[in-house]
Amino acid sequence: MSSIEADELLRRYASGERNFSGLEIDGSDELARANLSDIDLSNSVLAEMCLDNINLSRANLQNAHFGLSSFHSATLQDADLSGASLGHADFVDADLTNARLVGAYIVSASFVSSNLTGVDFTGATIGESGIYMKGSILSNTTMPDGEVRSDSVQQQ
Repeated sequence: MSSIEADELLRRYASGERNFSGLEIDGSDELARANLSDIDLSNSVLAEMCLDNINLSRANLQNAHFGLSSFHSATLQDADLSGASLGHADFVDADLTNARLVGAYIVSASFVSSNLTGVDFTGATIGESGIYMKGSILSNTTMPDGEVRSDSVQQQ
């Protein structure tokens, strides 16, 4: 797997490139607050990164590895995270409206006070503790077992 520094990715993205599939991205917090809408990071590794306030709307994040990454106040509207590895990832106040997490690995991931409207978690691996989503908004949200929920999660 090829590696790229986060600042190089930002430079190339700014010049119009969108395909960064299959890369290992180095840099702990350089992508925080970046607008990377419509980017293709499928099959890439962005583990243990601070991605707070990032905009990944409509991003292709299929089969990407984000273990132990932070997504505080991130925007992932219409993003495709199908098959992504999100173990211990932290989504706080994130907007995942209409995101696809079909078959994603979300064991010990946290979705606190996040907008999960229209999110599809079908077949996601959640582990024994379930999905931690205290204070999150669920509207037409498909849970891993296929149940569709529309409510606010007050505690968990």
